Amino acid sequence: MADTIFSQIIPLTAAMALPFPVLKGTRLLLAGKPVAHSMIFILTWGIACFLVLSAAVICKGIILEFFGVFANYTLPEKFSGWVRIIMGLVFIGLGVKKLKLGIEQKSAPVVQQSIEITAFSIIKSTLKRELFKLKSSLLLLLIIHILLSSEMTHTQSLIASGMISATAMIWVSMPLLVYFGMGHQRDAVLEALKQWLIANNATLIIFIYLFIGISILSSGIEGLIPELLEVAFKTVE
Repeated sequence: MADTIFSQIIPLTAAMALPFPVLKGTRLLLAGKPVAHSMIFILTWGIACFLVLSAAVICKGIILEFFGVFANYTLPEKFSGWVRIIMGLVFIGLGVKKLKLGIEQKSAPVVQQSIEITAFSIIKSTLKRELFKLKSSLLLLLIIHILLSSEMTHTQSLIASGMISATAMIWVSMPLLVYFGMGHQRDAVLEALKQWLIANNATLIIFIYLFIGISILSSGIEGLIPELLEVAFKTVE
């Protein structure tokens, strides 16, 4: 069960990191105090993800305890299926809307003249401009839904929240790995990565919206097929 959950969530954590969080990490590494600023950004991203996920798990536990429901209660499959269908349609709708606006018109909305130089400003911008923007927030909500829909116990869900947050940190750490792994070529590679992300960020967002939307929509419909077939048979009878 846990393997199935993580196979669904890991691509979502990768989608959260692209393109703007990775772009931010790249730009920080090209500015002053690159490693220190990059680590602040990565830790902020991971800790914030863990706090949001663990808060959702704790809230579920409190609600279940209040109503006297057993600890490993799972959301009804019908409810989960409809949630996936609705979120899938939302993602597809956003992707289509972004596509209609035109890739070139929205090519580089995050290009800034200066980079954050204090720990507080990095933390603030990470939360405001990256983690709690529309795309990342929707993906985080989807991760929460998958996590809360699982058959894991309260403790297992909290552990899973930590593992998911660690995975999210790995994705936004990619520029830092390039920084340490490319030696004297690191600045050139990071600059090329930055320019590519700036030029293609709209394309990446459209792809993420449509790919995630279609995947979630199809899984939601698949989960409702048994019930839909039952309704159809009863109608025929």
